[in-house]
Amino acid sequence: MKYERRKSAADFKTILPDLLEKLNIKKEFSLEKITEEWSQIVGELLAVHSYPSRINDDCLYIYSDHSVYSNELIMQKGYILKKINTLYLNKTVKQIRIETSRRR
Repeated sequence: MKYERRKSAADFKTILPDLLEKLNIKKEFSLEKITEEWSQIVGELLAVHSYPSRINDDCLYIYSDHSVYSNELIMQKGYILKKINTLYLNKTVKQIRIETSRRR
């Protein structure tokens, strides 16, 4: 892999998106950021009963441990999506799917 050398120092915030894209880890990085902030995104109660599982084809998959919490997440899908995209200013997530699973 050949890198272009810059003539001046660059701020890390400006090179991070390009670096994530080149290393093909943008989705994993986004998922990790979402997971770290999950309780702030959905609230403490829902965070205890759910977690973001993966990002596949711009879709965030969320696992919930009970159908009641899955239903609540379904009703808040628009809010969650807006909060994620506002919080991180990247459009990695365009859809949300909720699955009920007892495993964690």
